[in-house]
Parts: sequence; C-alpha cells; structure tokens
Amino acid sequence: MKGWKTVVSLLSVSFLCGCSPKEATYTKFTAELTDPSFEAIQGEGYYRPANWKTLVGKEEEYPVNDRQEAMSHFAPYGEKSYCLPSVGEVPVALIPVGFEGSSSLDLTRIKAAFMGESSDTVYHSVRSYYWYCSGGRLLLDFEIADSFFPCPYTVEELANQAGSGAKSTLTAIYRKAMEWLEENYNSAYIRLKDFYKESPIPVYFLYDSPYAGMAGVSASTNSMLWAFSINAPAPISWSSIYMTGEDTLPDAHTFIHETGHLLGLEDYYDTIDGSLRRSPLGRMDMMDCSVGDQNSFSKLLLNWSRPYVVTGDCEITIRQSTYNNDCILLCPDWNGTPYDEYILIELYTPGLLNGKDASDQRALSARLPEKPGVKVYRVNSELGVYYNTRLIGPFRADSVVGEGEGLNYCCDNTLTAPYLIQLLDKSSGSAELADYYVASDSQKTFEENGATRVTSEALFYQGEGIKGGQFADLGFTFGDLGFEFEITYLSGTEATIEFTQKR
Repeated sequence: MKGWKTVVSLLSVSFLCGCSPKEATYTKFTAELTDPSFEAIQGEGYYRPANWKTLVGKEEEYPVNDRQEAMSHFAPYGEKSYCLPSVGEVPVALIPVGFEGSSSLDLTRIKAAFMGESSDTVYHSVRSYYWYCSGGRLLLDFEIADSFFPCPYTVEELANQAGSGAKSTLTAIYRKAMEWLEENYNSAYIRLKDFYKESPIPVYFLYDSPYAGMAGVSASTNSMLWAFSINAPAPISWSSIYMTGEDTLPDAHTFIHETGHLLGLEDYYDTIDGSLRRSPLGRMDMMDCSVGDQNSFSKLLLNWSRPYVVTGDCEITIRQSTYNNDCILLCPDWNGTPYDEYILIELYTPGLLNGKDASDQRALSARLPEKPGVKVYRVNSELGVYYNTRLIGPFRADSVVGEGEGLNYCCDNTLTAPYLIQLLDKSSGSAELADYYVASDSQKTFEENGATRVTSEALFYQGEGIKGGQFADLGFTFGDLGFEFEITYLSGTEATIEFTQKR
C-alpha cells in the first residue's frame, strides 16, 4: 500500500471548490521500442548473462525470465498474484471513478499525466517515464474512459475502509467496473481482453475526491482516500484525480509510483512504522519516496537489465543507470537470477529521470543528490515458501511448494535488517543504517517533525570504494563477499571500477 512518502503538490483552494482547473496541453508521447533481448558478454574476470536461470525445487521448476512469470508463483493469502508485462507495448485500462455530484472530467490533464510528452507535465508522464526507465523496452498504452464509472460506494464509506477491508472493497469496485467497461467501451474492452486472454485486465482507477492529507492536513493511510495498489485478483491501482497537483501542468509522480506496483514492484520503505525511523534506501528511489529513477534491482526484476557479474580481478566501465540500465553484481556463488543475495553497483547522475527531483527546491528530506556518484546496494531477495503470510522456510533445491502455498521474498524493507534492498551509507562505513537515514551527496542538516536530522553521504566518488575492511558487517549468509573495489574514473556519463579478489 502507498504510504506517507507519495510526492505530490497540494491543490489550491479554487481547485478544491470545483472551479475549472488551469488549461493544459497534451501531446501523446511516441517512441520506438528497443529490442528487449540481451547479448551475453564474456570478459576477463567478468561476464554478463543473456538470460536468467530457472529456479529449481524438488518437484517443480520456476522460470523467472520476466517479472510477470515470476509473479505467477507468488500467492499471498492463497491468491495468485498478477502484474503487467514489463516489455513491449502494453495496454492498461484507466477508469475515472465518480460519485454523486461528479460532473466535470478534465480528460486533457489526465491524458497528459499518463500518456503525454515530458514537456506536458511537471516531471514525466507515466508513459514517457517507463519508456526511459526501461531503456526503451516498455511502452504503456492507457485506454482512458472519457466518462465517470459510478462508484457503488459513497465517499464517506470509502473513507472508513482500510487494510483488508480496503482490498475487498477495491476488488468489488473492480468487478463492477469491468462489467461497466464491457458495456460502455466495448472496443477497448475487447482489445484488453484479447491482449490479456485468460489473465485479468489491469486497471488504474482515478477517483474524483480529495485525498487524505490534502491542503496541509496530516496524511492518513487508514482510508481508501489515498493511493494504493493490489496485485490480486488483478493488477489494480487506486489514486485521487487531485494528485495531479495545482500547477498548470500535471504532476505524475504518484501515478508513476503506483504503476511500479502494477509491474510487480514492492514498496521499499517501512510500510508498518510511519515514524520515518527506517528508510533502507535513504528516501532516494521511485518506490521509496516517489522520486527519480528505479534502482538496478527493480530493473533486473523487470527484465530491463542484465548485470556484469564479477568473477575475478577486472576493470568494468558502466554508463549512467537511467536508460542504459548498466549495473555490476558481486556474489561469490550467484544463482543466476534476481532472487538471491548480492551487492549491486550503479552510476547515479542528476539528469534525465533524476533531474527534476535533484534540482527542484524541495526539502532536503526528499531531494536527490545534485552531483554524480556510484550507488552501492545490498540485496537479499531470496525467496521463501509461504502459506498465506506465514514463512515455512527458504526456497531451496529440495523445497516442495504444496497446495495453497506460494513463493515470496524472505525479507522486506520493514522495521529491521536484513532488508530486501538497502543503500549502503558511505558516511558510516557500516551496513547498519542509522535511524532516520536520508541519503545525499554530502552531509547536511535539516529540520523534520521538530527534530534536527543529518543527511548521509551515500555516493562513492573517484578514488573511493569498499576496501581495507570497510563494511565488514555486511553479513552475507554465504560468508565473505570475496572482493574489494575502487572507482578509478567518474564522470557524468560513466564510471570505471577496478575489482580485486581477496586472497
């Protein structure tokens, strides 16, 4: 579920009162799709695979060559999980949800936010963002209804729905909306049905009501008047139309984050404790603070990247992560899939998908670094066998997934380590993250909730790396990482990193 960290502009009083929104232009984002395949590379001391290996249990094999395939094995509460295909031209239904009194629908603004050129928005549209983020491999095509679906619940009823109740209510809305879509937009429904065949049609709902936390009021996720997504019984997102913001051009940050959930990505912040005490990615990610690019782990999951895998002494040059999606993986006995325990390295630059959130004069607690540097992540994405939400044990070669059971991550980013993914804090030289961890390009102080906080210098620069006993507490289950590295060259477009095998 979407939490406090949705980055949206709050609406003006005139918009809340129902006055006409400022006019916006709209030009559909068009681009050519990139060949989604990868070429295998073999170098001295490293390689890059073309495909993922298959996870093998005692009685069944689990292909994970794309996220949609992998998600089909995830079954929380005994329900099969679904997500969008992450490559190709992918249609998605977008349905505005109206209530008694809903009348005016600003289609131009909605189309700009979801389908427009980046110049039609404050940041990027959902479509343009994911084309750049995927390295040109994904082009989302939203089938946008031009009238309100009449919600079977009142705004007051939705405001009192939370947790499992919110999921049940959204599921009921989804089923009614599918009937409405088939009856009122039959050609769009047939196109979606032909594309997804036996799988459920994914939907993005935009409800016509102010959301909890607007206009300076404290945000509350204990209400359906928020933004969240579910992946069973279908990929479904639910957000307020008012989350496009108050500017002349719409702001799609929240919609981009929620579309990440439709693609099968997790929230990377602490979804249980809302005190901000734990932020394993330092609030520096689209699935953490709704800012900037997706991290390399997410891109591996979505089949948008293949890592350079270090096997011995070598030197590797990587390009900036945005669009190129280059990354390096360190693990002495990697299983050949994104679902393992390893270190990931990427080059961050304050441009393209990061530019707006690096240059915008927002609070230091939600601003990306303003200079390039290397980001280093510790990932623990090993899968476990679950019955409902109870972990039976880690998935191994002798594991059997029984009836009513499914696979899911052993770790998440909630409360305590080990985390699903964390950004290493260069300032501390330790894998243990300080409370209220906020990553940046330098140490700076800022005020938050009446307390003084300090940002951490998380980026590695030329001449730096992990060597000489730094981060000795990384704590891998397989033992020592076995490698040291140093950045020998760094620019705004590429970084060269030298790896040395410990002997």
